[in-house]
Amino acid sequence: MRLRLIACSLATTFVVLAAGGLAEEPKGEKAKTQPVKLAADLIAQAPAAWKAQETKKQFRTHEFVFPSSEKGAADGFMMVTHFGKRGGGDLDSNLRRWYGMVEQPDGSSTEKAAKKHEIKIDAGTIVWLDLSGTYLDRPFPASPDVTKRPKYRVFAAMIDAGAEGPYWIRAWGPEAVMASHRDGFEQFLKSVAKK
Repeated sequence: MRLRLIACSLATTFVVLAAGGLAEEPKGEKAKTQPVKLAADLIAQAPAAWKAQETKKQFRTHEFVFPSSEKGAADGFMMVTHFGKRGGGDLDSNLRRWYGMVEQPDGSSTEKAAKKHEIKIDAGTIVWLDLSGTYLDRPFPASPDVTKRPKYRVFAAMIDAGAEGPYWIRAWGPEAVMASHRDGFEQFLKSVAKK
């Protein structure tokens, strides 16, 4: 009899704990965000999971870490740069530069493999690329020192909006990490709006 009571008690406890776990993360609830002031007249909403960090580099306005869910795996990283009104070159030259940052394992064209997206927002236009392959990691753009990082993914975007635009964004990290943050990145871009 005592064993039967203990078994019933344990089963009840399991059901209560399971129900409590479901209550903590209701399905369909909107993901939390954090506001990001891009410029005097532009604001965006970034996923709360992104870890903002202080930047000390010239022209770099924001930095975020995309946390990895895999223990011991590298995190992703995102930076936003601004060179002043009409600064940073035109879109086509930046697209070519971004294509050149990623190699395909089979030697094929990264430009052909890349996914290019355009987002129309009230404040202007956003063009962004989704590139996978071997990331050619350099300490600065023209550096001859290159660290090849296979199975990486890169998101690169131009936000041509607001009085102070354009803004340039680049994010990179291991394929799995970037895949988990891909939707958040797109939602961040779509959230750009005038204050």
